[in-house]
Amino acid sequence: VTLTGEGFFDVKKADGKPFIVNSEKMNVRVLGTQFNVRVYPGESQHTTLVKGAVEVKDGKRAVQLIPGQQVSLEKDSMVVREVDPMDYVAWRYGEFNFRQCRLVELFEELARWYDLNLFFVNPEVKEYVFTASFKRSTPVDEVISILEKTKNIKVELKGKTLKVTKNCRN
Repeated sequence: VTLTGEGFFDVKKADGKPFIVNSEKMNVRVLGTQFNVRVYPGESQHTTLVKGAVEVKDGKRAVQLIPGQQVSLEKDSMVVREVDPMDYVAWRYGEFNFRQCRLVELFEELARWYDLNLFFVNPEVKEYVFTASFKRSTPVDEVISILEKTKNIKVELKGKTLKVTKNCRN
């Protein structure tokens, strides 16, 4: 399988028949497992293992993951970290799940889902850290209202553009 975007795979073990997910910069080899692969243009690529085992290669190196681990391709290195896999597969259940997430990453995900353009007036706002969960069926104006109440930000939606600024009233 060749992937751009994001995909969740539940692969049954089949001796002698490896399953491989190819992206621009990495290959994930599977022998029977559940895992998520995220490959969006302009972002680090991630493979998150839910159960089973996978081997991830980037052309130069290979790493094997155990459940609860994620490998990210960041610049010219592969970084393995412990994660809660449910944070990375929540989309399968119709949810957004952001845990200690930079605001820029949260809004990039929302912009992708709601098909919006994103503009940050104050660059420092991008680094705010946020934790939240939303149903993907929640209307965007409701999500904006919740975000404005919980952080020192102001969000304006004009047409298809989200404009994020620092809330100077607080």
